[in-house]
Order: sequence, then C-alpha cells, then structure tokens
Amino acid sequence: MGIITDIQVNSMLDSIKEYQEEIRKANEFINSIIYEGSVDLKIGSNLMDSLIDLMEIAFNDEDGLFVWYIFENEFGKNKLTRKIDGDEVNIDSARKILDRLSKHTEYVNNLDELRLQNLQQEKERKSKRRVAKSKS
Repeated sequence: MGIITDIQVNSMLDSIKEYQEEIRKANEFINSIIYEGSVDLKIGSNLMDSLIDLMEIAFNDEDGLFVWYIFENEFGKNKLTRKIDGDEVNIDSARKILDRLSKHTEYVNNLDELRLQNLQQEKERKSKRRVAKSKS
C-alpha cells in the first residue's frame, strides 16, 4: 500500500478549491442569463467527493477534519477553530490537519526511512530489468 504525502494532499485540495471556484463562476453565469429560477451545477461533484474520501481513508480522518476544512472553514479562509483532543485549534492550512492525524505523524517521523526503502526498491527493480534485458 502506498503513502499519500502532504504535497499530494495539498495538490488534491488545490484541485477541489479550483473545481469549486469554476462551478461557482459557471453557476453565476448561467443564473445571470436565466430569467426565472436558478441552476446549481453539480458536474464533477462525485470526483471531488472521491478525493475527499481518499484523503479521509489514507489519513484515518474519523473526525471529518478534511470536510470541515473544505466546506465550513473554506480552506482556512474563515479562520475557524475546532476542538481537537480537548484543545481549541485554529486550522488554517492542510499542514495543521495532517499534523493532527496520527497516521500522518507516523509517516512524518519515518519519512527518511521510507525514502531509503523506496530508493532501494527502485534499485532492485532496475537491476531486475537489466538482467531480464540481458537474457533476451
């Protein structure tokens, strides 16, 4: 099983934020040309939900910090605090969410070891490929 890094989480969160902004603009445009009623586009919302689910599973987010950060705190823009482990915490970045999630903390503590393991595995794969090519 692979590990999702904080860089990848930030990339996913940036994609969700960009998606939300594009949908907001599309809704505004469509509603500006409609005379009666209004439209609320939901195109791509399943993909956004899947990204959020992936982050929640990967980081064991049982408290819904990602959902809260995205929808209620608007990616930290609202400067809201949340009670976590008895402490009132200002969550204004993805980094602060990741720091609070135990699985990520273990990952950060073992990052150098994981990098070395990945490098060793890559060397072994390359070596096996060379051997296979030389036999053919």
